[in-house]
Amino acid sequence: MRPILRIIGAAASMAVLATLGACGDETSAPTTTAGDTGSASGTVEVQLSEEFCAGLAQENPPSDWADTAPAELRQGAAAIVTFGEAMSPRSPFPDYATGIADTLGADGVAEQIDQLATAAVEQCEATEGVEVLPQIATAAVFAGGTADGPYCDALRTEFADPSEQPAVESLVDLAPAEQREALEQLASSTGTGGVGANLGALLGLGLYAEARCDIDGAFGMMFLASAFAGEATGSSSGSGGEATAGNRPDPADATPANAAVAGGTNLTFAVQEVALTDEPDTYLASIVAPEGWKDDRELSGGFTTSGFDASLKPFGLFDEMAFRAGCGGRCEPKDWAAELGPITERFQGRTVTEERSVEGSDGRVLTLQDSSGGVTGLVQRWDDTAARIFECEVDLDEENAAALPAFMAACEASRPGWITVD
Repeated sequence: MRPILRIIGAAASMAVLATLGACGDETSAPTTTAGDTGSASGTVEVQLSEEFCAGLAQENPPSDWADTAPAELRQGAAAIVTFGEAMSPRSPFPDYATGIADTLGADGVAEQIDQLATAAVEQCEATEGVEVLPQIATAAVFAGGTADGPYCDALRTEFADPSEQPAVESLVDLAPAEQREALEQLASSTGTGGVGANLGALLGLGLYAEARCDIDGAFGMMFLASAFAGEATGSSSGSGGEATAGNRPDPADATPANAAVAGGTNLTFAVQEVALTDEPDTYLASIVAPEGWKDDRELSGGFTTSGFDASLKPFGLFDEMAFRAGCGGRCEPKDWAAELGPITERFQGRTVTEERSVEGSDGRVLTLQDSSGGVTGLVQRWDDTAARIFECEVDLDEENAAALPAFMAACEASRPGWITVD
């Protein structure tokens, strides 16, 4: 089986948009009783630590995050970390689908993740990391299955045309018993805008089809299908509410970014006005983004290449530009410099190559490099009277690292409507 396409910016990965957020006092958090999920241990009283909740709110949880989970659920927590790593360009698996499926499908892992998800919803602050745990738990149920001949044959028929999403309702009766409830829910929501709530079933079906039935590309196909599922994955919960949230931005200027593009590079920037939250006409920004790059804000919070358009080469699936209105936990005015803290807490394993103040407002500009030569650029603007910061992040693989200056010029030229830039 060939390796699955490496999808980045995953809504279901551990790379969440928020920076460190609080989850409450460890000693006073309520105790959640997770229901009997069929595991050998039955009903388990789960008490999560403050460190566990904080890790869920970080873009890159600490390497020892799984150790902060309750001892009896640490295998599940470790599987979550491995899943997040596998959905990044630095995946530990040469064969993505099989590696992820074997990790999530190990005995007892689905039950443990389900228990962690139930407890996190009750005890941790609402962040994207918390929201994604039930989806990973659902995917793990699919991953634990073994190949079923008639069901695999039906899946091959459904996946035969890559341009069409499989007709889920035709698969329910043939599916293994443990998959049927999720498939029924997915089938009942298709065509109504409700598929996004079943992202775990989409991912799980793709995992099973590729890893257990040897259907090449099935996981990538179902992952990309989630881009059209209406799954809003914006910044952390909270509406902000300050009077400037609906301000129209000053028009950005793409000239500096285009002037920084090296000769012969297939890259042109243009100005767009977009809303950076799922609330219409709030947190508007005039952004400078690459022409032709797919708008995947609902999936990943950024503008990315599709990975299948030859006209965009050499840029591909490992290259992303994301614009966000972030709030690092609760969306309220705060001392942003203190709240955001050292950037190394967010980008562990990467070396800072430049750090300076941004021009025109409070904020900072950073560039980082990972061990493989891939680069990251980050521009953050803030105002301590505003409930959200403006953030532009760029990730380029090592082959396209030389284009970072042009992307950074685009980030700095972009203008948020709720923060004054002189």
